[in-house]
Amino acid sequence: MYYIKPVTVTNSVLTASNIDEPDLSSGEVEWVSGTDYNVGDEVIRTATHKRYECSIKNPDKTIAPELNPDHWIEIGQTNKWAMFDTKITTKSQRRTSIIVDITPPSVCSKIAFIGVDAASIKVDVIVGGSIVYTSEVDLVDVGVSDWWEYFYLDYSYSHRAIFTLPTYRSCIIRATITAETGLKARCGAVILGKQIEIGDSLLGVRVGIKDFSTKETDAFGDTVIVQRDYSDKMAIDVAIPTSRIEYVRDDLATMRATPTVFVGENEQKSTIIFGFLYNFK
Repeated sequence: MYYIKPVTVTNSVLTASNIDEPDLSSGEVEWVSGTDYNVGDEVIRTATHKRYECSIKNPDKTIAPELNPDHWIEIGQTNKWAMFDTKITTKSQRRTSIIVDITPPSVCSKIAFIGVDAASIKVDVIVGGSIVYTSEVDLVDVGVSDWWEYFYLDYSYSHRAIFTLPTYRSCIIRATITAETGLKARCGAVILGKQIEIGDSLLGVRVGIKDFSTKETDAFGDTVIVQRDYSDKMAIDVAIPTSRIEYVRDDLATMRATPTVFVGENEQKSTIIFGFLYNFK
């Protein structure tokens, strides 16, 4: 088992993207000083890479939304930056493909893509203008057990992938997320950083979800179900060498409130979890 010690993606790290900011195709509009806005109007600020919603009639025309929380409510990242926040439900999207260039400030050995709606993901590592590594993952997940299922079940897609990167102190990581023909590519989270080994995963891994849907039954016995999102959960036993217990314990403690990717086993995608530690002992 291991986790990814994440690198914060800033303006100097995200060096290129084929998603514009503001992204006019998704309806983004830059806030303009002196403009009249009404309740419910949405604007973005490229200075903060965030979206804001007007909460009162005739807000102050001269104070930027990020400095005026009484008149504007922050509602998330812009389309370009949604894939680099800590939420899977906010997704960057673009028709056909998303292409980003990331220049990490330090050595990165892993890059993970979570909450992806696409057909494939390709990762290139570029050093000195030359591609030194390339790898592509097909996200189509047939998941059949017999010939009847092969011919009659609808195929599905995997929504997560992890790549092991060659070690370079200075490089560009280019990620290409490609959708099925005519559809939009979407990505919830991109996490890159160093792989930190915890230990050997043991038999008996438990994986599941926590559902946030509501199910309410009235006095007549009718149940109203409102489907909402869910979060992944995993409980896992790990064998840790005695000599590493102190290091692992201290490092995990620093990750207690930092969303990142935890991996029980690369080949078992259900054990690839984006989230935070609930507890450990």
